[in-house]
Amino acid sequence: MDRTNYLSWKSQFEDVLEMHGLAAVVKNKTDPPKVQDDGSVHPEFARDKLVLSWIKATSSSSIKTLLIPCTTTH
Repeated sequence: MDRTNYLSWKSQFEDVLEMHGLAAVVKNKTDPPKVQDDGSVHPEFARDKLVLSWIKATSSSSIKTLLIPCTTTH
């Protein structure tokens, strides 16, 4: 993804998120909790990190530098 293909990337990425039941992850405006009461990783946190890694992996190097400080998909 870069500024020349953003709309195409966004359309394809939204389809992938919907197909995997993860579309709500990018719409969530709050930080997901990291751990559950029993100390295990919270599923919402894991889904958020999965989607964030997909976004970073599909971005061009010029965009990746802007994404480095991002800790959530929102």
